[in-house]
Amino acid sequence: MKKFVLFFGLLLPPTVLASCTIWLPVTLFNNTGEAMGVNTGGDVATVAPNGLFQFRYPSGNLNWVVRLTGSGCEYLYDIPDLPRKYDWPVILVSSDRKGKIQVEKDFSINLLPPSYVGDGPAPAELFLMQEGFPLRPVSKKCG
Repeated sequence: MKKFVLFFGLLLPPTVLASCTIWLPVTLFNNTGEAMGVNTGGDVATVAPNGLFQFRYPSGNLNWVVRLTGSGCEYLYDIPDLPRKYDWPVILVSSDRKGKIQVEKDFSINLLPPSYVGDGPAPAELFLMQEGFPLRPVSKKCG
């Protein structure tokens, strides 16, 4: 009986974790030159010019949409799974800033290297040329 309880105790945590959505910690830098609204479907915030916003990014094959607002317009993005080749840690919840993206004046989204340690927008020479980036909005509504 003790062996069964021990086996079950060792088996349960990985099973529970495997059934959960895995989240990546991401920092978004605002390089639009104005305050920008961000709605990730779970987190909503206003990000000051040259400011940053930290959120959890779902991993895996999820249909995920992010909404940004600024200049009287609303921008919708279909968000791809972030690249794994840079060894971003896969964890459930974290306040660490590992993944980094930056929104530009034209509301395109660029990918920054995880090694970037600045507290504000990065210069263009640091942008990673990764498939799918810069990310462009799939919808823009102004009014």
